[in-house]
Amino acid sequence: LFKVRPEGGLEVASRGVVFVRKGCVTWYSGKIRFAPEPGFHGTTLERILRATGSGSLLVHDPGRRAYRRELNGQTLFVEGSRLLALDHGLTFRLEAIHDFRRNRRVDILRVQGKGSLVFSVGGPVLSHDVSPDFPLSISSRDLVAWTGDLVAAVLDDQYLEEVMQPDVASPPKIRFEGEGTVLTEPPRPRRQRGGGAD
Repeated sequence: LFKVRPEGGLEVASRGVVFVRKGCVTWYSGKIRFAPEPGFHGTTLERILRATGSGSLLVHDPGRRAYRRELNGQTLFVEGSRLLALDHGLTFRLEAIHDFRRNRRVDILRVQGKGSLVFSVGGPVLSHDVSPDFPLSISSRDLVAWTGDLVAAVLDDQYLEEVMQPDVASPPKIRFEGEGTVLTEPPRPRRQRGGGAD
């Protein structure tokens, strides 16, 4: 169904239904209809469209690469803005990590079953093993996905938030506890405020 191309794009051979991100379809052939997925409205996943029909598509997120992950019955939690394509054979539901103090949330897609899904990443994907003795705290901006028996919550410690690398957008910092694996990408360069040459 999904083939990652050397330049980082994703080739999709659809024979029914597949989910792809709006604005990232470079070309498609065949008879395919695109429609929004109602359950994603108002979330960071609302750009994910249901593509129905038989044909081929090329999906590419400019400046980023496709990263494919195969599921064989396990559960994977995906940071919503990372999803590029999803096999219709997988079951999924929307969840969220809430930061009630600042009225923010990180939309998460809980995916289960057998099939493939594809993330959009800006660099190599890093894998972090989490155990009860080694919880992990990261910026939600770098989060790609996680699997295992992990509890994710907003880091509710202002001092530790200030210790961590600052970010103009100030995304929530998340702490993972339990047993599992967290996938991240290296921090992206921060945008500078204002203009001016160095």
